[in-house]
Amino acid sequence: MPKRTDLYVVLDANILIQDFWLKGKGFSYLMLNQFLEHRPVIPEVAYLEVRNHLKNRAETLLSNQKHSEGNLRRLISVFNYEEDSNDYLWDINLLLARWEENFNKIFEEHNGLILPTPELDVNGLVTRSIERKKPFSKGDKGFRDTLIWLSTLNLIDEYSGVSFITNNTHDFFTSDSGKPHPEILSEADEKLDEFSQMLFFRSIDDFIAYLDSDKSASSRALHRALTSDNLSKFSLWSWLEDHIHEIIKEHGSNSTQWAGLPGQAQEVELQDIERLISLDISLVDHLTVDSYRIHFDFSFTGYFQCSLPLEMADEVFNPNQVLWKNESDSIWTDVGFQAVGTFLGFIDFELKSRTVTACYVIPLAHWENYDNEIDKL
Repeated sequence: MPKRTDLYVVLDANILIQDFWLKGKGFSYLMLNQFLEHRPVIPEVAYLEVRNHLKNRAETLLSNQKHSEGNLRRLISVFNYEEDSNDYLWDINLLLARWEENFNKIFEEHNGLILPTPELDVNGLVTRSIERKKPFSKGDKGFRDTLIWLSTLNLIDEYSGVSFITNNTHDFFTSDSGKPHPEILSEADEKLDEFSQMLFFRSIDDFIAYLDSDKSASSRALHRALTSDNLSKFSLWSWLEDHIHEIIKEHGSNSTQWAGLPGQAQEVELQDIERLISLDISLVDHLTVDSYRIHFDFSFTGYFQCSLPLEMADEVFNPNQVLWKNESDSIWTDVGFQAVGTFLGFIDFELKSRTVTACYVIPLAHWENYDNEIDKL
C-alpha cells in the first residue's frame, strides 16, 4: 500500500471553544510534536463559530454586575491576560483581533488550513433536513454542523488520511456505543478508496492516545521537522556547526581510520574545520517522557596534516587536495591537505526545552561497511 502523503486533523468548533487560545495540555502536546505529522484544519464555518462564541462569552462576563473574584478570573482567562497584570483592557474588538492574530500565527507555523465553506446545494440541504440525515436532527438543528461535515468530506482524496475531532456526540456519534453514526460512516465510505482513511475522535486526548500511544508518531514528526529544518527554536545543522570542534576533539581527531584519509598516512592531525557539508538523520527514537535519541551522520571539509613515506606522497593524494608539502626529510614527507571527515553519532534531545543532553560520535572508517558501523554505534 502506498504511504499516505496527506494527513489532516479537522477540529470542530466545540473542540476549540474548550481552549480558545490553544494553551491546554492537548494542543500544547500537538504543537510540540508537529501535530503528529498532520496538517491542522478548521472549517471556515467552525472558525467563525469559535470567534463568535468567544465574543459572546466575553460580553456575558462583562455584563455581570457582580464583578466577583471568580468572574474576574474568568475574564482574565477569556481575554488571555496574565493574572498579575494591572492593565486590563476589556475591549471586545481588541480581544477578537488578538485572538485572530494568535490563532493565525499558530496555524501558519504548522501549515494549517481553513477550509472554505462548500458551495450550497439548497435542495440537497432541504432534503437532508427533512430526512434528518446526520448531522441534522430534530427541529432542523444541524445546519452549521452539516456545512462543517461537508467541507471535511472534501478533504478526502487518494492516499489521504483525515481525522475528525468533535465532541458533538449527539449528531456525529451513536449514543449507545460511542462510535460514529452509521449515516456519517456511510457518507464517508462513499468518498474513501482503498488508499484513503477517515478516523473519528471525541477529543484531542483520544486522538493523541490513538496516534501516539508508543511515541512512534511523535518520533516521526520530530524526524521530519529536523530533516526539513523546520523545528522551531532548534536546528541540528546549526547546533553541529557551533559544536563541531569540541565534538571532534573529544572523540578522536587524529585517526587514519576516517573515510577520506589515506590508510598509509601516519601522525594524522586535524588542523582546522572548514565547514559542515552534509547531515543525514537516519532515526529518531523516543527515550523517556520528553526525551528523544536522534541518530545521524555528518560530513565536513577540513584541513589535515600527515606524514607519508617519501615515495608515496604523490601517489595517495589528488594534487588538488594538497595545500603544501615538506620534502626536506629523506624518508618522510609531511603533507598538508584538504579532505572530508564523516562521523556517525547520536544526541539525546529534550524536546520541550530544545536542549541537547548528551552527544556521542565515532568516525566512519573507510574500509568498513556502513551498516556494520551503525551496528557498532
